[in-house]
Amino acid sequence: MNATYQLHRSIPQDNAYDLVVAGGGPAGVTAAIAAGRRGLNVLLVEATGAL
Repeated sequence: MNATYQLHRSIPQDNAYDLVVAGGGPAGVTAAIAAGRRGLNVLLVEATGAL
């Protein structure tokens, strides 16, 4: 049995982001947290919807 998953989501485009991080793995989450702590407006995008 083959399963097919289709993920759909909307990302707000009315906000300005200083940094966009693609991937919610350990490195991506760490980069997003570090940038946020330094005051940057960060968008973290993860394909599966779960970190």
